[in-house]
Amino acid sequence: MCAARTGQMLNYSDLARDADISVHAAKEWLNILVAGFQVYLLEPYYKNISKRMIKAPKLYFLDTGLAAYLAKWKTAETLAGGAMAGAFFETFVVGEIIKSYWHHGREALITKTTHRETLARQGNTKVLTNSGGGGGYN
Repeated sequence: MCAARTGQMLNYSDLARDADISVHAAKEWLNILVAGFQVYLLEPYYKNISKRMIKAPKLYFLDTGLAAYLAKWKTAETLAGGAMAGAFFETFVVGEIIKSYWHHGREALITKTTHRETLARQGNTKVLTNSGGGGGYN
């Protein structure tokens, strides 16, 4: 169920309903996937901290091959021509950024933005740095 939702906003109620389990159980099982580094939940960024707590994260599988297999995408051509092509590409890019931070022993300071001007300029994902420079792990 999660593999088919990669690169999308996470709605625990929809996930629980589709899996025929409780919302609490869906959260618990998803926490296991996060703890096992199979899934990453990209939290939204808002200056208002209480909004961050209310808004839904985006779900990303960290292994796009496993996600494609679980979502039953049999070939790369089928996936590239399918409705999930963009979500899988986004999943791949976000996953590689996160893994490169982890490889360098750093916390992945990456967040989802919703500000319209930011979306127009940069897309909907932003890498935060505290070095004052461009991206990377300075």
